[in-house]
Amino acid sequence: MTFRHMMIFREVAACCNMTAAAKNLYLSQSTVSLAVAEIEKTYQIRLFSRLGKRLKLTEQGELLLHYVDRILALCQEMDSALREIHTRQIHIGSTFIAFSCLLQELIVQYHIQYPDTTTRFTIDEPHVLERKLESSELDIALSEYPGNHGGLVYTPLLEDSFVLICSPSHPFAGRDTLSCANFGTEPLLLREEGNSTRTAIEAAMREKKLELCQGPVFHNIDALKKAVEENKGVSIVSEMLIQKELAEGRLHACRLTDLHLQRGFSLIYRKDREYRPQVKEFIDLCRRLAASSDFQSLKVNGGPDIRRS
Repeated sequence: MTFRHMMIFREVAACCNMTAAAKNLYLSQSTVSLAVAEIEKTYQIRLFSRLGKRLKLTEQGELLLHYVDRILALCQEMDSALREIHTRQIHIGSTFIAFSCLLQELIVQYHIQYPDTTTRFTIDEPHVLERKLESSELDIALSEYPGNHGGLVYTPLLEDSFVLICSPSHPFAGRDTLSCANFGTEPLLLREEGNSTRTAIEAAMREKKLELCQGPVFHNIDALKKAVEENKGVSIVSEMLIQKELAEGRLHACRLTDLHLQRGFSLIYRKDREYRPQVKEFIDLCRRLAASSDFQSLKVNGGPDIRRS
């Protein structure tokens, strides 16, 4: 079977129709039919069954498609690697939260150490990032969502805690810890419905059988932090997102003694892929930073002093 056979078969499997596949490939329908027939004759199998006007992959066809996808993805990966052999570039995927909390600062540290490498970003939903990693559209990704894709490696980097924040002029500013009962009547400023932080807060509060005194809703973390700074209410946010404001004395943070909210960030990459040196360097940097004593200092003073090894 040739690469031409594989590409034709994959297009027919995607379209479930030989006429449509032929049109997409700029081939005649007879050429497409012949290619499928040649594969079936070579291996003495049946690749498709007919379901009305549509074709449906047989069990043998599903097995072949699994291998064809892997082979063509590897060819694409080889082509990209050879074309980029004289350039140093990384394509990194990230969720929006991971980008805000981690990736921006990781890139700063990476470019300090490896200034000759260029970086591209894709910010998207976790399932989209996993799909793009699998197809080699991305080299690596960062996400706060636990994944279980069998072809990917999920390397935990660090845990992110949540704290209650208030204005330095708020009565809570004199305290380092609070219980949920302490802020039950305070207007709690939250993100919009569907936001992952809000969902986690609401679930934790329901578990404690506590009611929220909800204040205004914000669609932007910077606007929410500004409102808290102006003493319009309190909020619960990621500790990693307020390091600058804490260092400048614009916000005060209290740890919650009876509401433990955490999320873990992971570095994700393909198990079976041979990575270029610059990608291995980025993975190594992430691991070393995560193992350092104070990863969050990246947000405050440019990060720990980590040299090339």
